[in-house]
Amino acid sequence: MTGKGEAGVTAVAVEWLVASGWRVIARAMPGGGHGIVLRPGAGHRRGGRPHLLRGGWIPDVIAVRGDEVLILESKPGLSKEDLDELERARAGLYDRAIERAMRFRPSRVVLAIAARSERFHGPLAERARAVCDLVLLVSGKSCSILWRAEEKHAES
Repeated sequence: MTGKGEAGVTAVAVEWLVASGWRVIARAMPGGGHGIVLRPGAGHRRGGRPHLLRGGWIPDVIAVRGDEVLILESKPGLSKEDLDELERARAGLYDRAIERAMRFRPSRVVLAIAARSERFHGPLAERARAVCDLVLLVSGKSCSILWRAEEKHAES
């Protein structure tokens, strides 16, 4: 079942990731508090109770392909809070926590966001392109790439 909410967007994005060769190792259900908690500069914790989450971030999806790690945030529409977390990850605040959670040093951390295509617009859309390595648009039960960072570098 895939609905229009966050769970539906996440489900479609996960299907796309798996079909693209990624192995999903953590998936946080909306409001569930499960998944891998990344703490800035400190480490990580699997699962946890709400009082243990203060100062931590639970990405919606964490996937691995080879020695690359992908961190995905998904919502029906773009979220300023999700982009803030991805920006902090881009700045390196979660590097140590990611290494500890994965038990290896990734050659690359791919930051990604997935949103419904009809709700991907405005200033947050431009910010998503600037922050993320991969932007996925979900429409119905299909997912497509809107933005991939390699394309940005190829155009330069």
